[in-house]
Amino acid sequence: IVTDSFLIDGHETPTLDLIKKTYQHYLGCQELHVLKNAPHDHIDMFAKFVNQKTILINEIAADISLPKDLTERDRSATKAYKEGLDEIAKELSPFFNIRRIPMPFIIDGIFRTYTNSVLINKKALIPRFQQNTLSDKPFPDQEQMASYEKEVEKIYREFGYERVFILADDLIAHGGGLHCATSQLPKNTIPLALQ
Repeated sequence: IVTDSFLIDGHETPTLDLIKKTYQHYLGCQELHVLKNAPHDHIDMFAKFVNQKTILINEIAADISLPKDLTERDRSATKAYKEGLDEIAKELSPFFNIRRIPMPFIIDGIFRTYTNSVLINKKALIPRFQQNTLSDKPFPDQEQMASYEKEVEKIYREFGYERVFILADDLIAHGGGLHCATSQLPKNTIPLALQ
């Protein structure tokens, strides 16, 4: 989980012991890892289990220069998010196999991420980003998107998933993603996009 407090029956419960007992009781969790300094409140915005032992964690490449028309706010957010992602990967590496997955820069406060995917029936429904629907312009790092997607396809293939990209510009501009929008789907559901 990405916090050390949450609500139970409308009351905030900040004790880690109570959180662990609640997860054990209701979900059968044997181990619980609490990420107190997570880079985002929603774990699906930066991490994705692809099997029981492996987590994909976003990575903003250090060697790619930020687009020159990136605002100072987005520059700062991208840098802070990169540092947070690197810390989370390091923190979880003793417990899980960590595989880093590319993440585009933060633009206009939009967190474009390939971890907000849906894994269903050995298919990975992966968000695709082409246009900033808030400004109605292409993203300034659009030239890098093809290389990001190529690497993302390779990573999901590595874990046995057939890849299907779904345009998610409107979803992500409003703070959501494919996983956010679908939450949990039953095991044998076939999304319309795949029928």
